[in-house]
Amino acid sequence: ARAYLVHRRMRDASILECIKGGVDSVDGVVAQVYRGLDERLIAAAALSVLAHVEHLDERALIRASRPLSRGSVLSAV
Repeated sequence: ARAYLVHRRMRDASILECIKGGVDSVDGVVAQVYRGLDERLIAAAALSVLAHVEHLDERALIRASRPLSRGSVLSAV
């Protein structure tokens, strides 16, 4: 369980860094964080990123346009 939590925190951090760096969409984050990912897995990766985005938004670390979706515009706080 500890390794899973560490991995989730690392993924949160990498997604936050992408958004701070100017990436403004879930698909843009997927393209950076999951470079080289098999195209068949991109939709699943986007759902995972969306869950992280929701968590980061709830913690007021980012802003996301509403309704929160894969098409939301993301920005750093």
